[in-house]
Amino acid sequence: MPAAFAAYLSAPEAPAQVILCATRGRTDRGSAFLARAAARILWPRPPAEMDAAIGGLRAPAFHREAAPRRARMPRATPSRGSLRSAALLLEGSVDLARARAALSAVGNAGPRDWIVESVRHVRLGEPNLADFAKAGIRWLVLEPIELLAVYAAPSVARTVRLKTWLPRGTPVWMTTSRNRR
Repeated sequence: MPAAFAAYLSAPEAPAQVILCATRGRTDRGSAFLARAAARILWPRPPAEMDAAIGGLRAPAFHREAAPRRARMPRATPSRGSLRSAALLLEGSVDLARARAALSAVGNAGPRDWIVESVRHVRLGEPNLADFAKAGIRWLVLEPIELLAVYAAPSVARTVRLKTWLPRGTPVWMTTSRNRR
């Protein structure tokens, strides 16, 4: 299902498997788009023990089958070096007002690992996410997005293969002059 990036993020029921495309424009713009898109959607899962604890609390309808993934983002490691570190679970949609209220409620000493169901439930733009990152907030997801592949113009594809944001094993497909639009 082709979709513009903003439309994908605003659709909570959009597929959890994506192919990121940068087939037109300058190499630097295509590479920058892919890096921003990856930073926005490829959030890690919580540490296994925390994930299991949350899974035990959630309704059975939310339990998911463990499916093999081609290109997998690593699990997060506990931020404070302890498996018992605290996290804030935010179910449902998280807009700027709710995120600010949560930050205010936890204060300076509260949990900095915030767990959401999906990146598609977080309604914050890049500047707001950057502000929360400066406050020490690390976003984790219970339902991570799987990057199936990157589809890009040859010049972008060559640079993307070297990037650290690209999960190991992710195929990078190059456009040809026949299949560019």
